[in-house]
Amino acid sequence: MAKNLSIVAEGISGKEGKLLGYNISDNGIYTPAIGDVARDTTATYVAQDGTIKTAQENVARVDYTNGVAELLLEPASKNLITYSEDFSQSYWTSSGVIVEGGYIAPDGSNNAYKVSGTIGVSYLKTLNGLFTGNTSKSIYVKSTSVDGVIGLLVPYSTEQFEVKNEWQRIEGVSGQTDFYAVDFRGSETTLSEVLIWGAQVEALPYPTSYIPNFGNSAGQTRGADSLTNFGSSPIIDSESGILFFEGSALSVSGTTRGVGLNNSDNSKRIYFIFDSSGRIKTYALDSGSQSSVLTTNKDILTNKKIVIKYNNSILELYLDGVLVGNDSWDGFSKDDLIRMSFNDGILSDPFYGRVRQVKHLPYNTDITTL
Repeated sequence: MAKNLSIVAEGISGKEGKLLGYNISDNGIYTPAIGDVARDTTATYVAQDGTIKTAQENVARVDYTNGVAELLLEPASKNLITYSEDFSQSYWTSSGVIVEGGYIAPDGSNNAYKVSGTIGVSYLKTLNGLFTGNTSKSIYVKSTSVDGVIGLLVPYSTEQFEVKNEWQRIEGVSGQTDFYAVDFRGSETTLSEVLIWGAQVEALPYPTSYIPNFGNSAGQTRGADSLTNFGSSPIIDSESGILFFEGSALSVSGTTRGVGLNNSDNSKRIYFIFDSSGRIKTYALDSGSQSSVLTTNKDILTNKKIVIKYNNSILELYLDGVLVGNDSWDGFSKDDLIRMSFNDGILSDPFYGRVRQVKHLPYNTDITTL
């Protein structure tokens, strides 16, 4: 029976509520593997051509922010900026700037604005005191001609950024209670005009994908992504095998993110989690009893290749091709693990981050080729 279930971001496809992966049988025949996708709102992503696109509800996103295809899975978040694309609103306060609309934005619309001012004098920002606590701040910016330096997100005295003659997203986290779209007052400032679009403030310790807000004073919400239940008993034979994952996780304080395999009633599971302390932990559980656990203290915020290799007597954990732990255990019987889920197998610890590929492979696979 086949032992190969693959989801590769560049090759996935599907429609509302479903995502299509594939299985390669022992005789080389490709068969489909369908998973369940859920998200109760639309959501944006960066397409292969670099433009910002919108995916409809319950449709998975293949994102090219990092230049390669990655399946984008994010928690719920809210853009607290009331007018994220209309900088002519009184919501935005300014000193000595001219704000002019009608420029081509990263999503292909004419919603970008040119902001012109005087170096050492001018700025454009939200009203004071709109935000509390540490928030992530982001905005898309582009120079109108040459590269240069201006202040963005926070007052010029805190941080300034180099701006290029191409759209880029500037991101940061601060406790600043307002948001600076542009601040020309810095001593290092060299530009007196730029194009801006897509301002965002989130009550998260990191920025997520852009959430357009066209006047909702309570903030515009994007729902959380969920991806579960890949595979079925005809597809996965789990007497022994390899769970291979390549991607990165979002850092969420106090929470964990999981990816794993499980049986039909979730009583038997093999999975790994990225925890809030920056560790990768591997678990094997049988009817709720823990058979094995492996832990490695590694950064999980950048792209990693993770392998769980198992047979009937041993469990091994590899990180970027290097064995980092192993443990003996009483392995599951043939055909136990029949599904793949982007959580811990019981719908807890949902995975949020970027997935380049995930596969369930035969045990004798050479991991150096993954």
